Amino acid sequence: METFELKAEEKVRVRFAPSPTGPFHIGGARTGLFNYLFARKYQGTFILRIEDTDVERCKKEYEEEIIKSLKWLKIEWDEGPDVGGNFGPYRQSERKQIYLKYLKKLLEEEKAYFCFCKKEDLEAQKQYFLSIGKPPKYNGKCRYLSKEEVEKRLKEGQPFVIRFKVVPKKIVFEDLIRGKIEFDGSLIEDFVIAKNFESFLYNFTCVVDDFEMKITHVI
Repeated sequence: METFELKAEEKVRVRFAPSPTGPFHIGGARTGLFNYLFARKYQGTFILRIEDTDVERCKKEYEEEIIKSLKWLKIEWDEGPDVGGNFGPYRQSERKQIYLKYLKKLLEEEKAYFCFCKKEDLEAQKQYFLSIGKPPKYNGKCRYLSKEEVEKRLKEGQPFVIRFKVVPKKIVFEDLIRGKIEFDGSLIEDFVIAKNFESFLYNFTCVVDDFEMKITHVI
């Protein structure tokens, strides 16, 4: 394994975060093994986190199979749903209050917003962009609703999702494998991070968890 230079004060914390939506497979074993070996090489912490936000597809028997398979492979974790740790719970289904806290924070800071667009309207937008040869992208219609209008619609009980407000600027970061990575944020739509105040999407929960659990490297 290639050696990387780490900051002197940096304590490696990595995670394997499978979703129990089907049988454990070789791709999952590979990812788990890479994270485990990286943690052991740098005397760090290896975490097992179960990402079971997909209520319809996630099953307990698949989670049990993941744990059983990892143990068969002799991959041991330092923190996880069965061994505990200082940053638990380690199942996303048990962390809803944590996600709600950050969701409300984003709304209060106007970094996220309520979207009331109907499915048929979103589909019409998608077809329009495709018809002119451009990738489909949400047009940000609800981004500009006034607070009064939002409150009115919420009181009326209109269904909504919550979207993250993407800043249209160049995004640059350093990847240990690929080096400098940059892309144009203006090409990314304001994506959905929650269906409501009870149902949170993966692209939101995994970021919150990595931050809360002090993950240093994502492999």
